[in-house]
Amino acid sequence: MNQPPAVSSSFPESAGFLALLETSGNQQYVFSSNRLRDNLGASHLLKQVCGAWLDQAVRSETAVDVLYRTSGRALLFCSSRSPLEAVIASVTMEALVRAPGLIVTGAVTGWDSSAAVPGFTALGAVLRTLGLEIDRVAGEFPLSAGRFQRLPP
Repeated sequence: MNQPPAVSSSFPESAGFLALLETSGNQQYVFSSNRLRDNLGASHLLKQVCGAWLDQAVRSETAVDVLYRTSGRALLFCSSRSPLEAVIASVTMEALVRAPGLIVTGAVTGWDSSAAVPGFTALGAVLRTLGLEIDRVAGEFPLSAGRFQRLPP
């Protein structure tokens, strides 16, 4: 039986790249209907982003390590940039096909455990950079409420 990739217990000391995969607008997506069946289905799809869909994408890119994951956010590490971009593209495409209206965004940046910025640890600086990049990328796309309307205007 295929087991999902394990979440790494230690943070990488070597240089490489970190990626942040994140969903946004989760409550709006889940509660876009007053039908319980729709709410439960949307919650299940939201869980799949950093669950089965991420596992499937990571299996195809064997060099990628999952450092942290929750139902709507995952932090990934790899020694090169392209496998991380491939994982983000795979999960995002899966969300576009199976969960229209769910906003999934990803960003990749370099990682050096010794590069701290005044006021931040190295990890804090990288997470701040990834958060700003995700906001920038998400701002380039139209809002999902305009693209996937559930009720007539």
